[in-house]
Amino acid sequence: MSRGRRSRDRGYISGNRTIAADILHAEVNYLVVAGGGGGGGGNNPSSSRGAGGGGAGGMKTGVVALLLQTYTVTVGGGGNGGGVNGSGSNGSNSGFSTITTTGGGGGARQETNGASGGSGGGGGDRASGANGFGGAGTSGEGNAGGNGSPALGGGGGGGGASAAGTAGSDNGGTGGSGAGGFGSASSISGSSVTYAAGGAGGNRGTGGVNPGAAAAGTTNRGNGGTGSTGGIDGVGGAGGSGVVILRYSNLYTLNIGAGLSFSTQTVDDDKVTTFTGGSGSISLSSAPVTTGDYESIATVLVGSAGASSITFSNIPQTYKHLQIRVMSKDSGTGTGFPNIVASLNGDTTHANYYSHYLNGNGTSAYSGGVQASGYYCLVGNAVTSNSGRTSMFSSMIFDVLDYAQTSKHKTLRSLFGHDTNGSGEIGLDSSLWLNTSAITSISFSIVGGTNFVQHSHFALYGIRG
Repeated sequence: MSRGRRSRDRGYISGNRTIAADILHAEVNYLVVAGGGGGGGGNNPSSSRGAGGGGAGGMKTGVVALLLQTYTVTVGGGGNGGGVNGSGSNGSNSGFSTITTTGGGGGARQETNGASGGSGGGGGDRASGANGFGGAGTSGEGNAGGNGSPALGGGGGGGGASAAGTAGSDNGGTGGSGAGGFGSASSISGSSVTYAAGGAGGNRGTGGVNPGAAAAGTTNRGNGGTGSTGGIDGVGGAGGSGVVILRYSNLYTLNIGAGLSFSTQTVDDDKVTTFTGGSGSISLSSAPVTTGDYESIATVLVGSAGASSITFSNIPQTYKHLQIRVMSKDSGTGTGFPNIVASLNGDTTHANYYSHYLNGNGTSAYSGGVQASGYYCLVGNAVTSNSGRTSMFSSMIFDVLDYAQTSKHKTLRSLFGHDTNGSGEIGLDSSLWLNTSAITSISFSIVGGTNFVQHSHFALYGIRG
């Protein structure tokens, strides 16, 4: 699920585009569920009317790119179930970084509206009152609670992450509770689990009979508590506590401060940390760096409009060498193989570059040198869009050695090849840039060609030394 590793900026382009390398970050999948609302309480003096169920805690899932710095995680508690003649209380909010979910709305006692929340609480039976409607849910987090029965009957169900609670009804006897809204399943933990379901409304009960305490919402699922069945002195179920789950590459370590309850497990190539209570600080740190490690800095995929050039700028100066891996195709329709070249730091003075090449096609080989207008560092040859070359791309690996050094001219080398359905060529290029400046930008273009076509791909890596 998570493919963060030590990644940086990833982009899709059309037309000319410069991609600036960002500082290190990690991609983290998250699930954030707030505490569920408590169910509404029963009655005294005796009444057979059911109370509303608690709304589920708000739920959000997604992927976020985190800088390697400190963030706050908070796990919301469930709301209390309503006591005698009382409505349930709202659950507490959960949060991670800038992502916040809203506690579920409390379910209502009879003739009372359910509370708004991540998902709304169910309304209490409203047979003789103007109130008893379900509370509103929060957009993007949950749904509304159901209304209480308009006649002597059950309370409305609390809203859930994927559906509203249903209304209570009067079936002429006991029963009639509204169902809680459905929750939503997530497999972030490695198996499918349903979170944020609404609590059921309380049934119409029997006057004078104590129904006892209603069922509580499931712990760490953010479920709403069940509303009290009608009778005398019933108590609503407490809402279930929320949860925060983070899934990230096992190349990172999650540092967790005091105040949080958690567990961590390994799922495939990821770590999954589940926070079950509390509030505190966390931070990600990368695994120790080993000499020779390759780290992704930036990736460009050319869009449908094509691109006449590709530029990586603001390249960090923290690596020993750079490597660019290229899959490319020229939009021209000629039968040749135009050269791909790279200019450095915006230097377009051809006299500052000199390149040699050695190419072979399986039958013959040829070599030479070039220092001419428009030619910078030779990178390889592009396959054109000639009708006989549909879906054929050339590939190359371009190494930039000691790019951050300021005491010597820069040496670059490229290994490339292409095949055009039986005939092809491989080659080795080497280039010299007569400049001692550290390399901070690299631009690719085609000499004697047109544009890089859609799906051409450029990936910049840093090599630790």
